[in-house]
Amino acid sequence: MLENITRTFKGLLLNPAEEMKRLREEPLEEAFVYYLVVSAVFIVLMAVASVIITALTMHVSSVFLIVYLVGYIIGGYIGCFIGLIIGSVLLHVFVYCLGGRKGIEATMKAAIYSFTPIALLGWIPVAGIIGSIWSLVLEAIAIRDLHEISTARAAIAVILTLLFVLAAIFLIVVFVVIVVFMLAHTSDIAVNESFTWTM
Repeated sequence: MLENITRTFKGLLLNPAEEMKRLREEPLEEAFVYYLVVSAVFIVLMAVASVIITALTMHVSSVFLIVYLVGYIIGGYIGCFIGLIIGSVLLHVFVYCLGGRKGIEATMKAAIYSFTPIALLGWIPVAGIIGSIWSLVLEAIAIRDLHEISTARAAIAVILTLLFVLAAIFLIVVFVVIVVFMLAHTSDIAVNESFTWTM
């Protein structure tokens, strides 16, 4: 099993188009096993890097660092799977609109395999940007090959998904800022009114 995972990992990095052809008929269950292992390694590396940075920049106890490490790994692992499911559903909507008819399993496999560059570079501060861009390119290749649509349509589906996610994050941030501002403003009014009544 480990040999197959290593082969897939190398193939996706060195020759993604050929590897996608090989993986086209692979069951979704095997793709999940691949994601299980690769995302676990990625999260552990991310957690260790984060703990090292925290230890070097903040004066915290070793107990805190251990709890932080364990919490980061558990939370990160859960986050990876939630992100995979939500991301696959969003991507599949755009893929379907652009002519992809091979089912959501093919889209999910594309999302799983395109995570490979992030797993390789995502835990390294600056190199993570390269990994993310590489991942988007690999995702477009995977969508093209697994759904058998044109490169342009696959790329458009990936870009639209990315824009949708960025827009959603922006709206959430704006909403949180507005709510925090309103709560702070309301509390200031309450304090001022309370002060006035005491006078």
